[in-house]
Amino acid sequence: MAQVEALDEAEHGQYLVESREEIISTMRSMLQFGTQIAAYMDAEDNFLVCSIVGVEEETDSVYLAYDPDSHLAAQLFASKSVCYVGCHRDAKYQFISSQPHAMTHHGRPVLKIGLPKLLWHIQRRDSKRHALRQAAQIKVLLNFPGIGEVEADVADISANGIGIIHYHPDLKLESGLVLDDCEIRLPDQEPIKAKVRIQYSTAVQFTDGQISKRSGCQFLGLSPAAEELLQSYLVALDADV
Repeated sequence: MAQVEALDEAEHGQYLVESREEIISTMRSMLQFGTQIAAYMDAEDNFLVCSIVGVEEETDSVYLAYDPDSHLAAQLFASKSVCYVGCHRDAKYQFISSQPHAMTHHGRPVLKIGLPKLLWHIQRRDSKRHALRQAAQIKVLLNFPGIGEVEADVADISANGIGIIHYHPDLKLESGLVLDDCEIRLPDQEPIKAKVRIQYSTAVQFTDGQISKRSGCQFLGLSPAAEELLQSYLVALDADV
């Protein structure tokens, strides 16, 4: 459930999954974990939040729960090209499928799409990610030129970057955006100054229905002092497991 990512020729093959069995396994795992998926329409920024509620191997069908009252539903049905993107178990998945059709599945409104024939499994993380409990309450201040500082919650952290949740509907964190002079506020430590690059952004929907944005951020050139502070915190997290 992230932004559509344009892959170059080398990446296209590197991340491509063609095995039908593996694709079915991935869809069923997303179903089990309740993974949310963003359905992007005609390569625009508009997306409809969905989740997999059924996978039928016999008919090559996937069923997606969605909000039929959303103003974007009609646009989705009229779109000639829909790209589905989601983040599942530390990785990003992206696929294109047939035009969705509205129907009911076990008494609930769903979108029916064909089982994708191709799937891109985009996993670039090369260091251990620590998912944070809500009690950790780590904040990050993102510094936007001409706008100022915007506060966001840190959902996960590693030696190479952080995952953040922000609640600003008009704020676009596009892939490749670089932000200088950001500040990560760790508990009982000095703030870490960091330059970050946005790797992806995705819509997330909480149990109360609120839709927010989750973004993956990569650290760029942390100072030795910042690296020492970060490593100290990560060691503490390992010890707390």
